[in-house]
Amino acid sequence: MQGVKLYLNPMLQFAALYEAWYDAIGRNSNNIRSHIVNRAKEPSVPQVTFYTKSGCHLCEEARDMLDDIAAQTDYELTEIDIRNDPEIFERYRNRIPVIIVNSDTILEGRIAFRDLSAVFNV
Repeated sequence: MQGVKLYLNPMLQFAALYEAWYDAIGRNSNNIRSHIVNRAKEPSVPQVTFYTKSGCHLCEEARDMLDDIAAQTDYELTEIDIRNDPEIFERYRNRIPVIIVNSDTILEGRIAFRDLSAVFNV
């Protein structure tokens, strides 16, 4: 694999090495570098699920914080009123507001802005 360019971007370097290897074994690389780089540029938007109910002052504060975060970064929000589903109501009624980011980060109850902003890295 002689003549492989050196890149500072690790994704470009990986693509260049992979392309050179593919060419070395006699296959057409079909511009693998651009395919890998294009996929790397597609940032995933955080998926946020917000469990709430009307009349909950902590929920209103959490919603305001989510709005503040939205001014700094993109995310996709699904807001669920827990009173619309008995099972969800039983699960979250003593925990709301509950914010779940990408199905793994859970913030609930009295949520501090610093904790929420840390989840979004802002």
